[in-house]
Amino acid sequence: MLGFTQVESSNIDLLKHDSDTMELIVVFKSGAMYKYSDVSSREYEALLHADSIGSHFNRHIKTGKSFEKFEG
Repeated sequence: MLGFTQVESSNIDLLKHDSDTMELIVVFKSGAMYKYSDVSSREYEALLHADSIGSHFNRHIKTGKSFEKFEG
């Protein structure tokens, strides 16, 4: 997918961040795709460089950010 970053994670496949809108799109290995709001560039960089992307995502983004599931 154009503009996405593939990551090494057992649960997350692709990430895409828009620093202008502060939105993070997460594509899971299952194919489910979610958009998380109010994710700063700093938070995104921390996620990309975390020892465990999945654990970091669960602790800092999944539980604290509003989200919307893409249907399709």
